[in-house]
Amino acid sequence: MAQFKAPPPGTPKFGVEYDFANGKVKFDDVKPGEEATVMSMLEDMQNRLPTPVVQIAVAPPPPPAAASIAPAGTDGLSADARLPIATMVEEYLESQEGRAAKKQIGPKNVDQRATRLRLFTSYFDGKAIGDITPNDIKTYMDDIAYYPTSRDVIGIAPGRSVRDVIKLSKANKLRRDNGKPYDTLSEATVKGYMLALANFIGFCDLKLAVLDRTASRMKSIVDSAPKGEPNPKEPFTDGELTSIFSCRYFWQPAYNLPHQYWTPVIGLFTGARLSEICQLTTGDIKEYAPGAWQISFNDDEDSEDDEEGSRRKSNKRLKNKSSRRVMPVHPQLIELGFIDYWKKRKKEGNVNLMGVVAAQKDGYGKVPGDFFRNKLLREYVGINSDTKVFHSFRYTFITRLRQAIIDNAGTRVEENIENYPEGLVLRQMVGHSIASGFTRSTGKSDVHINTYMGEVSMEARVRLLNRLDMTRFPIAKYKDVKPGQRIRYKPEPKSASQSGVGDFGIDGGVLSGLV
Repeated sequence: MAQFKAPPPGTPKFGVEYDFANGKVKFDDVKPGEEATVMSMLEDMQNRLPTPVVQIAVAPPPPPAAASIAPAGTDGLSADARLPIATMVEEYLESQEGRAAKKQIGPKNVDQRATRLRLFTSYFDGKAIGDITPNDIKTYMDDIAYYPTSRDVIGIAPGRSVRDVIKLSKANKLRRDNGKPYDTLSEATVKGYMLALANFIGFCDLKLAVLDRTASRMKSIVDSAPKGEPNPKEPFTDGELTSIFSCRYFWQPAYNLPHQYWTPVIGLFTGARLSEICQLTTGDIKEYAPGAWQISFNDDEDSEDDEEGSRRKSNKRLKNKSSRRVMPVHPQLIELGFIDYWKKRKKEGNVNLMGVVAAQKDGYGKVPGDFFRNKLLREYVGINSDTKVFHSFRYTFITRLRQAIIDNAGTRVEENIENYPEGLVLRQMVGHSIASGFTRSTGKSDVHINTYMGEVSMEARVRLLNRLDMTRFPIAKYKDVKPGQRIRYKPEPKSASQSGVGDFGIDGGVLSGLV
């Protein structure tokens, strides 16, 4: 038996009664304040015994305060299921930005998905992601076919909710000032929105944040969406080009940054893509013969000077290998002041030609593209069709030179235009792959033409480019932008008698009688 030492002086005196039936310990003669000492003594005694006689029950600590995370649902969902849709969309887009940083997807894909999911978030405002059912998804798909395009740009029903706007559109109560209804999302656009939603729902399914039946039904719902053709992009008409370049914005002038003037003008005379134009550097413009100039569209990673004079990578991107090309500068582009502007810009070093800074996600074309589409084209000129965008300059360039080739060939047969000698020159000038009549239906390039023909001569390109005659359009010559200037554009009020662009003339440096 274990030997116990005598308790030290001052040890509390107490009696103990064991209730083996209930497993309780009852203390006698314990004075207030001595309870902790008594418990400590009993525990010490028990630890010294070879075999414990009594298990001293110690009350468990109180449970911790309830966490703020909602418990999992009865459908096997995680706590994320109770999060608002907007929160889950934000988390999803962060994951996509991470993929873009690893070059697994393009930066533009992230913004496109953000745009397409913004409508979904607004439609189900305040709803938790775990509450979304297949029927909700199907109803949403059917409803957004009535949603007006460019609503935020042209301010359709401001202050109204997405559901209210759709309800008004269904009732045919959303109309322009001229009484015509607004354009709504095309079948192809709806399909694109649903594909973006399917990817998002898949992300939520991995986190157990959506109902199993919602995730499993997504494919069938998306497949049921109408398979409409994408909105085709169209070339600008003569009237639209007149409206754009006769706009008082160019003639006052009211542009504050060089790209606001040069991007549409260069697009008109080169057919280049917006990003290709905006990433041009001063080193991309060269005089290849006395008085003859060329533009090089490339993705060279040569460093350029920033505004502080330090060197940085240009981060140029091209669509594909065929997009690398050199083309002559159109004579009319020189008359508008392009080379004079380049010479002044060249004095600052190898810098971005128009002072455009690449956006973090969308590269060089983001800011100029937003300005052209939302301000110049939609607001100032009033061209709102989804088929008319900056890329319409490319369609205009190609369409007009294509027709010039046919007219010069003395035939109206257009089928084999790609195989006309000048047709091949045009394809190289705009950065399209060269395909012969035997291979273009297969989507493959002609190895004979691509490998053995090589680059067409600059003289051939000049001859073709000179067929592009834009002298009929009132294009103002470029005027230097003063550093730090901020001119607010004030369109001339359009009188009731004005139905379009009529005769015009210079009146104190500003065209009178114009839109």
